[in-house]
Amino acid sequence: MARILILHSVSFIREAIGRQLAKSGYETVLLNYGEQLPTEPIDAAIIEAECNLLAPFIEAVSGLKEVSPDIKILALCCCGQAEFKAKEAGCDKYTTELLSLQKIQDILSGILTA
Repeated sequence: MARILILHSVSFIREAIGRQLAKSGYETVLLNYGEQLPTEPIDAAIIEAECNLLAPFIEAVSGLKEVSPDIKILALCCCGQAEFKAKEAGCDKYTTELLSLQKIQDILSGILTA
């Protein structure tokens, strides 16, 4: 099963997404901004893209693509500016909608099989 990175500044959101994906058999890596990115390949990432975190968001996307060039990235955006930065950074999917855990998992499954 795929190895998924969840990078979010809010611990309970990060943990809830991680639990949901682990129940479905995914291996999850949970990180907060400021923590070191994995040096081993990652198949996909779910990354928070908040306006006050855009510089670290872009650094994270860039760092992940260096280690895992084929990584699929879903950006959880807070606004149009973050959505623009997600597009610019090369994310595979981005959304400004508040999503259920199931919806996040459905989007992730879609980008992993694309």
